[in-house]
Amino acid sequence: MRPATLVFFALACASARPLPDRVQLARVALPKLGGGTMALAELRGRVVLLDFWATWCEPCKKALPFYVELQRELDARGFMVAAVSVDSGDDESVRGYFAAGGPQLLILRDRDGQLAERLGVQTMPTSFLLDRSGVARFRLEGFSAGDRETIRSRILSLLENR
Repeated sequence: MRPATLVFFALACASARPLPDRVQLARVALPKLGGGTMALAELRGRVVLLDFWATWCEPCKKALPFYVELQRELDARGFMVAAVSVDSGDDESVRGYFAAGGPQLLILRDRDGQLAERLGVQTMPTSFLLDRSGVARFRLEGFSAGDRETIRSRILSLLENR
């Protein structure tokens, strides 16, 4: 391997953001769109895609429909999406983002962005893939069509590990 390649990999590894720990995530409780509160600890036993998104985010417009597809396909196997809106507006502005049928995912609110900040979210969307015990296993920053197969294969891998 060439020295330039080694430097690149060393820098890439050094700049990777750490995954949140289980305790940090277990204590998270956020308001649900439309009322009530959801604690992430309540989702244990399922593989969860915890997605931070915003109504102004262009890549989110492609990611969220894909996540709806994944949840429909894999729900019976124990997969779900918890989509965390970082929009500061009221619930109506977030609800209005979705087609007439309303959101087809669990939508949580992080209006002040405190959770996103604590988890080091700097790019929209940013997703964390949590295993059945609530441990973050993967982090994805941004979204493109080319990410679909990687996301699907990581979810399937976690679903197979009981």
